[in-house]
Amino acid sequence: DGNGIADNWTGSGTLNITDLGTESLDLNAIQAAGINIGTITTDTATLDVTLATNTTLGGADNVVISLVSQDHKLTLTAEQYQQISNGNITQNDADATVANKASVTITDLNGIAVDTNGDTVVDTANIDLSTIITTGEHRIEVADAGTPADITMAATADLADFTVVLDDIDSNNNISDELEGQTIRFTTAVQAERPIDVIGEDTNPAGEKDTNVIWLFDTITGTQTAGKIDTADYDANLGRVWVNDQLVDGQNVEELYTSLSGNIIVRVVNTADLNTLLPLNTNINRTIEIESFTNLTNGLIFNDRDLLESVQNLTIDMGGDVNMGNLNLDNILNPNGISNTADFSTLTINSLLATNGHYLLPEDFDAAVNPLPTGANNIGDITAGTGRNQLSNVVVNT
Repeated sequence: DGNGIADNWTGSGTLNITDLGTESLDLNAIQAAGINIGTITTDTATLDVTLATNTTLGGADNVVISLVSQDHKLTLTAEQYQQISNGNITQNDADATVANKASVTITDLNGIAVDTNGDTVVDTANIDLSTIITTGEHRIEVADAGTPADITMAATADLADFTVVLDDIDSNNNISDELEGQTIRFTTAVQAERPIDVIGEDTNPAGEKDTNVIWLFDTITGTQTAGKIDTADYDANLGRVWVNDQLVDGQNVEELYTSLSGNIIVRVVNTADLNTLLPLNTNINRTIEIESFTNLTNGLIFNDRDLLESVQNLTIDMGGDVNMGNLNLDNILNPNGISNTADFSTLTINSLLATNGHYLLPEDFDAAVNPLPTGANNIGDITAGTGRNQLSNVVVNT
């Protein structure tokens, strides 16, 4: 009716909707009256159709983005998307002479999250984006800009080819390692293999690192390259990639992903903590953070076989009571022994003892229950790789 709200609908059959734009429309009420919502087509006169927040889609059979002579975009919330039967979104290009594109942006992923661990905090989202068949850009936002959010993707979630968008919340210009921005946790390696876009990144001198991508898995399967995650499109402004200790223990860390900007911190977390955060860093200069109480019995290996990059400087921050095993450093690029133009330069070890509120304490650390670390950080043998023995600069800060 005139106000977009369905009043006194009764009957049966199918209702198709044409020229849907930014007006409010409550199709759930019509669905509740026993009427099937068929095909919804978007307004061709509006290039960017952003559905009104109170619009409902009533289990529509499908939504079609109508194209004529220009590219179009549809923006809707995750909740609205799940009101489409099977999530069917397609495009129809009426102009056969020009291949126009239809883009889809889904906002407010946190709006469909549910509590899965009984702490009354919504934390897990399950969504299937594989039935969105359009030729334009696909993006999904974890939450509104400026809204802290920490969302775990359910194991059955299918993010298809969507880019995940995180907002870097500038919560404190004076603290360089504050972890209060938006966080996405991937349960499977396939979920993790996608572009990550960071918006609102900090420009303050402290370089606050607020956004996080967390890998909850301990094996890599189903990715384009066996045993490796394509991270080439992880935004250089991303704060941290968190990985679990079982994934990196005794492994060549550089072979777990394709390439990461040196600006991104890689963090290793105890598996006991690992429904939280873990950092990982890749490129010319890499920083690795190892949480307090972490044991890496089989050590760490750094040997990047990518012909286009190597680890030239490595910084390791250890939070106390860390037992790391042996550390093997090598920037040989392939098994034939061809070395990079830049040899490994400096290893810096920051042996720290985390105190209350320290960024290297496990995420679920509770000062009222858990003791602070008191023991030393231990590293086994440090080597520079077979046949190289080049490790001329080592800095240890305690």
